Amino acid sequence: VVSPVVRSDQPKFPDISHISTALSHGCDNSMKLAVEVVQMQWKMDQQEMNYPTFDTTKVMTCVLPCLPEDCACVVPGCVVLLSSEQASIAHQLKEKPLKVAFINGDLSHTYRHLGFKSLTGLQRVSQLSDLSHSSGEEEWLEKVVKLLLTLEVHLILIAGFAHEKLIQSCLQHKILIVEKVKLSVIRIIAKSV
Repeated sequence: VVSPVVRSDQPKFPDISHISTALSHGCDNSMKLAVEVVQMQWKMDQQEMNYPTFDTTKVMTCVLPCLPEDCACVVPGCVVLLSSEQASIAHQLKEKPLKVAFINGDLSHTYRHLGFKSLTGLQRVSQLSDLSHSSGEEEWLEKVVKLLLTLEVHLILIAGFAHEKLIQSCLQHKILIVEKVKLSVIRIIAKSV
């Protein structure tokens, strides 16, 4: 007896649209987006040969002012709001292999992590100059930019904030700094590179 059912090597994931309909409570468009997110994650799990799961830590919503709700969509990857100048740099970098720096905290000459313990033999950029002088900030800025250029870093993802002068200086050198990136997003990107 030959079965008429064609079997595929790839597992078929359950249709969850009926669940979304039951849970929508009149917000059909929002539930359609949620189903798209689940399906996108399942496809990624399938490529990695993992059991399908829905990981809410990998989902971030962005509300853009002045756009109607029917413009909402699901986009794979990391979506961040950039200035036109930053977007220009991002566009120039999109075809290049990138070296990325991840920073859990702020990137400024005055930032000190509360749990930081100095290790023997390591020297921070801020220790290389006397920051008590009025030019200390400029010295720190020059040393950081020089270090980034030496290491050929073109993208910096920061959980906190960056010093405004550093952002501007980096933009002049085609280095993109993205602030206020969620730690969960930084972890995901760090694992993938």
